[in-house]
Amino acid sequence: MKLIIGLGNPGEKYVNTRHNLGVMVVGKLAGKLEFKSEKKFSAEICWLSSETILARPTVFMNQSGISVKRIAHYYKISSEDIWVLHDDVDLLFKKIKIVKNRGSAGHKGVMSVIRQLGTIDFVRFRLGIGHQRAEQRQKGDVEDYVLAPFEAHEQDKARKMIKKATAAIEFALDKGIKKAMNKFN
Repeated sequence: MKLIIGLGNPGEKYVNTRHNLGVMVVGKLAGKLEFKSEKKFSAEICWLSSETILARPTVFMNQSGISVKRIAHYYKISSEDIWVLHDDVDLLFKKIKIVKNRGSAGHKGVMSVIRQLGTIDFVRFRLGIGHQRAEQRQKGDVEDYVLAPFEAHEQDKARKMIKKATAAIEFALDKGIKKAMNKFN
């Protein structure tokens, strides 16, 4: 069984922000399927198939690991079968990178997942939201950047990246994660 979880923040304020890219991809994967709120998981879930759960945490990004751990524990999903989708400020906008057994690289949602699972042995779909200008990063404005919505000129690129990420996940489900890494990285 696979758990595919898109990281983001709950609430209307964050719906179209860069930080919610993982949630957007999971929503696209679900298509017309409906998510059901599950308080015991602190998440909304839907079944993509009898072997694949899609999830969107209802807790803030920094606590995402709580949802991951609860769902994985309840359904007895091993860490290797957990796929975490998240924004990544260190990747160029629109780039996707699939990785396994890697540290958080400072991403607080991923840190939470690692802390809760006690391992780095899970798959990450890193979704590039672009490098900021160096002077912005030096001022510590990364949080403002990731919590901002996509700008008008980025909207079309964001839609294409969501579509590409969805294709990568579907390919990985069909052909395996290693083949997906070779094709999409």
